[in-house]
Amino acid sequence: MFVMELPQSVRTILSVLRDNGHRGVLVGGCVRDACLGYAPHDFDIATDATPPQMQQAFRDFRVLETGLRHGTLTVLIGHEPFEVTTFRIDGDYPDHRHPENVTFTTRLEDDLARRDFTVNAMAYDGATLIDPFGGQADIQRRVLRCVGDPATRFTEDGLRILRALRFAAVLGFSVEPQTAEAVRRQRELLSKIAVERLYAELKKLLAGKNAFAVLRSFADVLRVFLPELSDSGIQAVEKTGEDWLLRLALLLCSADAEAALQNLRAEKKTVRAVLQLHTTELTDARHLLASLPSEQAFRRVDFAAARGEISAEAADRLRAELRQLADEKPCLSLRELAVNGRDLEALGLCGREIGQALALLLEEVLSGRLRNDRKTLLGEIERRQRQRSPI
Repeated sequence: MFVMELPQSVRTILSVLRDNGHRGVLVGGCVRDACLGYAPHDFDIATDATPPQMQQAFRDFRVLETGLRHGTLTVLIGHEPFEVTTFRIDGDYPDHRHPENVTFTTRLEDDLARRDFTVNAMAYDGATLIDPFGGQADIQRRVLRCVGDPATRFTEDGLRILRALRFAAVLGFSVEPQTAEAVRRQRELLSKIAVERLYAELKKLLAGKNAFAVLRSFADVLRVFLPELSDSGIQAVEKTGEDWLLRLALLLCSADAEAALQNLRAEKKTVRAVLQLHTTELTDARHLLASLPSEQAFRRVDFAAARGEISAEAADRLRAELRQLADEKPCLSLRELAVNGRDLEALGLCGREIGQALALLLEEVLSGRLRNDRKTLLGEIERRQRQRSPI
């Protein structure tokens, strides 16, 4: 028997609806996650109450009219927001993304029938699981399947094509054959979706445990909005952990990554991190940490290992050295040197000479040839001055 643990705030909302003569159920991802054995974090509630009836039922609570036109109110229990939405039937989707209008209904089954996948088309009323489309059986079989006709579901909302691949990657599910066929046949609908939404789904997909299998099977679909996707990069993804940024860098390793990421409207920090993975010289651990933040340095080693630039044994050695250096907190940048420009100016250096001398001292410290203490570093500069060595 399926039992879903509910926080008191959710039980309060269901109780208020029931006490006012209405039906209230949990729907969507929270029910799916509970069936999978995960603790739900977001709770979406659906009801047969119309928006005016909901406003009346929750008259003693703070209510935000966040989506009144589509039947959604946000009820605050304390400071915690919960969306409560009237059962509805969606109208036509002229832009292949949003319904032109909605019709309210008192039938829960009508509301569940408009949803994308069977695993997302279940409801729970606090005691009983309502599952008219076999979502629980699909979870047990680890299969992702559209509710009703896949072609209709994807024509309504083209983003569902990428959501199907994202769910398959994250949940480790296979895509049911008819659904997979519709994904491929209707993949051009992705070109009609805002690129920011595609990028958000792609990042979640790449973090999935089953990402490699999805990338390998549906590369033609993903290339609708990411034509730079490389076969060698897909193959390399198999050798990585669930790190979406590392995987993204691998997928773009044979392309103009900067242009591709700008087309995706990627964050500037993501563009910078990917380019660093592509270009940072892989020498020793000290130089890696001097060039990159520690997390990015480890990622650069993983990137090199996945691409076959270095052996697994060499990667393990580099990671061990990086961990040791991170614990030691050595000098890895100019600002960590035991001397500064004023110290060198006092020795008679000026202008460009100071910058050249600091760079030289950092190189000597990074290589281990000099200790990073004030006396040693100033002594080295004085020695070079006596010998008239170039700074």
